[in-house]
Amino acid sequence: MPEEKWLLTGELVEACGSPPICPAYFLSPFPKGYCEGVMTFNITEGKFGDVNLGGLKGATAFTTPKGKTITEGLGEWKAIVYIDEKANDKQARALETIMTTVVGGFGQVLKVKRAKISFIKELVNKGPAAKHTVEIPGIFLLKAEPLLDREGKPTKVVNSPLFGGVIYVGVSEINEFKDSDLDRTWKYQGMSCTYYNYRLDSETVVITPISK
Repeated sequence: MPEEKWLLTGELVEACGSPPICPAYFLSPFPKGYCEGVMTFNITEGKFGDVNLGGLKGATAFTTPKGKTITEGLGEWKAIVYIDEKANDKQARALETIMTTVVGGFGQVLKVKRAKISFIKELVNKGPAAKHTVEIPGIFLLKAEPLLDREGKPTKVVNSPLFGGVIYVGVSEINEFKDSDLDRTWKYQGMSCTYYNYRLDSETVVITPISK
């Protein structure tokens, strides 16, 4: 497929194995000396050249090298990319190009797989706080609640050193992952889950949280 300009916007949910909020957002060391998790991209609007990607989903499961911070370990992550099984051939090729380009900036993409990806968002107190349920059957299951303050407002990080923007903080009730093609499996509860509106484009190839 020739080089094309592309743009994605939508909702991103990331669940990992660090206590809320994952210190990576502040470029701080991981409590366990490493991180592992899944990022799920719900695509509200998307274009790859003339290929429409709106309504599709993508995900990546990742592990970071032990004993290194997020910046020290860049280039050494291991990851699997999951492409929405609802995508047609052109859409699947476009999503694979985008996802492997973005994830490849962190490290090695071990496999790209087609999968059923379920993404359910339920607003709490009319939003922006939200519950999330994400599932890749037989591989990944996430159920997460928003982390609320004493006034019932969502906890958020504004302009984090990692991504900037506005990032909302949640807590996993269930975060389970198992895929034999990745070097780790996990079962977490009460760990960090962040969610936010994002923008990804071919000019910067950087995940950018946006207010909405």
